[in-house]
Amino acid sequence: MPPTSVGFWTQYEFQEGALKGVGIGGGVYRYSSQEGDLPNTFKLPSVTLVNGLLSYDFGPAELQLNVKNIFNERYFLGSYDIAYIQPGLPRNYVLTLRWKM
Repeated sequence: MPPTSVGFWTQYEFQEGALKGVGIGGGVYRYSSQEGDLPNTFKLPSVTLVNGLLSYDFGPAELQLNVKNIFNERYFLGSYDIAYIQPGLPRNYVLTLRWKM
């Protein structure tokens, strides 16, 4: 686990006009470097990840597209030792359709 991490996320949905129902959002997350194993023989580098969102609310449902790791940063989630270092996900997309009750 990185000793320091910070994140910021914001989202806005247009309430009137031609873009009514359209939502946009984005976030930045910063993770400090961390030790790679218990004897502290190597470090995993720090990373800054940027995520985004585009949505459309059309009454009974909402369609949302999230893009994670927009700049396709290479990063590592953690490790057990030098032989096993877990990579983070490359840029990926998540499309969600929600029905409102």
